Amino acid sequence: MRRFIPSLVIIGFCVTATAAAQQPDAFPTGRYTMIMTDTTSQLQRATLEFTKNNHYIITHRGYVMFMGRYALDGDRITLTGGDDTPCLDANGTPMPGIYTWYVKDTVLDFTQLDDRCNERRDQAMIALFYPEGTAP
Repeated sequence: MRRFIPSLVIIGFCVTATAAAQQPDAFPTGRYTMIMTDTTSQLQRATLEFTKNNHYIITHRGYVMFMGRYALDGDRITLTGGDDTPCLDANGTPMPGIYTWYVKDTVLDFTQLDDRCNERRDQAMIALFYPEGTAP
């Protein structure tokens, strides 16, 4: 019995340490290659960059597709575009997209909570995001 209890403690510690490693404390800024979960997307293998000064940009074949700012609140990220993005409402105001984010094995992924911008939601955010140079 005594030998079994320390083993459970060690196993519990390893599981906790592994789970903590999957969700970093800080949002992982940097450049990512987008691998679309919908293979019909026109943005297959586009690049997404999150800068440390809360800007993001999605480029594809040298063209800027989306750009704007992001704000973080724990595991939530809110994306807003600039005045020249397709994500404007009828009054010309940028529409925010709200997602949760998580990291699994260095791959960044998002789950939509609320995004009325069809182009961003249906084209850009249905992807897995691999750190630059690691995409399959």
